Amino acid sequence: MDKLGPLCRAVEDCAIVLDAIHGPDGKDLATRDASFCWDADFDWRTLRVGYLKGCVCIEPRRTSETAGL
Repeated sequence: MDKLGPLCRAVEDCAIVLDAIHGPDGKDLATRDASFCWDADFDWRTLRVGYLKGCVCIEPRRTSETAGL
């Protein structure tokens, strides 16, 4: 996967970088033009996260490297 992305110390730093690099790439048809909006005052603790239980592997997969552990 050759995707461009930021490596930053803080979320605010990532927002600055993403604001600079967002947008479509004329050579990559999988991208699209979309706005990037960051609200530093948004309380992320108000969000709820859900998942599909059937799509989550609860037990780690055994590999030849971990079989003897």
